[in-house]
Amino acid sequence: MKKLIFALLLIALFLILPNSTLAKTTTLLNCSVEIKNDNPLVSTCLVNGGKVEAPYQNCEAGLLSDNKVCCCQPQINYSCSWKPKYYTPGTGGGGVQATAGSWSQACQADETGGDDCDPAKKPSSTTSYGGRTTDYTCCCPGVDTHVEKAKFTIPQLQIPIDGLTLSTAECTGPDNTGDCAIPWIAQYITFVYNYGLGIGGILAAVVLMAGGLLWLVSGGDVSKITQAKSLILGSITGLMILFGSYILLVQINPDLISMKSISLKMLEGIYIQPIINGSDSTNNSSSNCANNNDLKNIEGIVSTSAQTPILTTVGVEGLVKAVEEARKMGVELHVTSAFRTAEHQQALWDRAMTKYNNDASIAAKYVARPGGCGGHRSGQAIDVCIKGSASCQKMGSAAFADYKDSDVTKLQEIMKAAGWKRYCGEWWHFQYQETPKWSCSP
Repeated sequence: MKKLIFALLLIALFLILPNSTLAKTTTLLNCSVEIKNDNPLVSTCLVNGGKVEAPYQNCEAGLLSDNKVCCCQPQINYSCSWKPKYYTPGTGGGGVQATAGSWSQACQADETGGDDCDPAKKPSSTTSYGGRTTDYTCCCPGVDTHVEKAKFTIPQLQIPIDGLTLSTAECTGPDNTGDCAIPWIAQYITFVYNYGLGIGGILAAVVLMAGGLLWLVSGGDVSKITQAKSLILGSITGLMILFGSYILLVQINPDLISMKSISLKMLEGIYIQPIINGSDSTNNSSSNCANNNDLKNIEGIVSTSAQTPILTTVGVEGLVKAVEEARKMGVELHVTSAFRTAEHQQALWDRAMTKYNNDASIAAKYVARPGGCGGHRSGQAIDVCIKGSASCQKMGSAAFADYKDSDVTKLQEIMKAAGWKRYCGEWWHFQYQETPKWSCSP
């Protein structure tokens, strides 16, 4: 009866733990042996720091007795985490340049939405000045469907050999990863060799017996005795060659008669994560529009191939700092894009709409809607690389969004020292005194 009551109390405790049924695993910590209390209606473990009764092996060995119980503190281990998403209000006002509000994507390309997050740790939703709302979504590690595991199928022999059984391939890692040993050819050759030894031995024994029988029935006939001696000598010579070669190979190097499996090192698939809501997307827009009267040319400050090489006074201030930091490190910067005019942004949008079959929801992930501000339209954002470096040839493409080399690392150090913030999805895009919606420390 007591055990039944304790079991019911244990179940009740787990039910009252916040969303414990959502937890992937539960770890038992701080286990201790407690003396059972006299009241069967009250769990001994509950009154000892809210613990739960656990299997006795969780406690120290040698303390087992009928009047004691093992109590542990349950700790829920959640497999997912809360990620922020942002709601950006539309520009409103009607007309062709009016835009509807939209939410950014919280979970990344290699994640999926889930419910295995700690509800007690979910941050509160907030709404900042300008109507921008921050909320949180539970994101879980997704299954990488881009990597297909290797499959090994035991071959079917066209001419089956009795006694030959091919074993499965063995790999050092799970799911056929790591170093894989393919034993089929080695097993086949070894079996055929041993099979040949057996057949050779049997034939030599038959010839030896035939020679002995011929000698036995020769009746003193010299020619038959000579033929019998030849058969006996030939069989013995054949056996000596057959097994002598085997012994000789073993003495020289045992590996000569030990066929090894073919070893293959499985290479992990390379998955290039696409840009999610790139720095030029509607997601990275804001109410910060450049004042056309405040734009200044940057061609005398830095090497540039930008279509419109201009920034606001604030942007120029940050650029001068970055150029100075680069000079300290013995390199020069090259800006490929700076401020964008409304006409330039409209052309980019039209091109994106054509590329994505006039699907505005997809186009907005890569190009900001015309009429929006922020990003390059703010006059405080640049796409930049170290002049003359290989990384300058790896800009603007989703395939190179996560590209990294020593020059990229040096660039990030330079921009960080100058006070710029990088957009997480692109190594080349930085904003000054206008934090990107997906900001990373350079």
